[in-house]
Amino acid sequence: METFRVGEVLVYDVYGLCRVKEIKRITFDKNEPVRDYYVLEPLAKASSLYYLPVENERAASKLRRPFSKRELDKILSQVKEENYQWIENRQLRSDTFRSVLYRGITPELVSLVKCIYCRKKELLQKGKRLSTTDENIFSLAEKLLNEEFAFALGIKEDEVGSYISSYFDGK
Repeated sequence: METFRVGEVLVYDVYGLCRVKEIKRITFDKNEPVRDYYVLEPLAKASSLYYLPVENERAASKLRRPFSKRELDKILSQVKEENYQWIENRQLRSDTFRSVLYRGITPELVSLVKCIYCRKKELLQKGKRLSTTDENIFSLAEKLLNEEFAFALGIKEDEVGSYISSYFDGK
């Protein structure tokens, strides 16, 4: 099991980038033993804290180091080559997209964003729009990606969409 250091920036599941503020021995229940916890401070909300037990593999599996620029560019290149497959059945599409959001796996999120982005472009050419559900899922997926991409690329979060779409548009 991988261990992380105080001060290190990590991606915590679907919660985004967090800094390991400290590793603290505590208990949350007097009937439980004292354990080591990662105390995580979200970069976007410094007023919040998350506590994850260090020795709990399931909890620790939700932490990973952020991808580098090189790794993200590789993911974008791979996703660019994918043919997106729109799911016509609205309920199946919603369930599938929400599953991708819940897992929070960056390459899957990039594929999801590409799929919705391409569909959005198609619909705009026909004078139509995405459904509210699809638009909301797109926004959530973008939010999850923007923080990590901005961190890795050293750019502002509002510049990430342009960076990603330049891959998809072939610019």
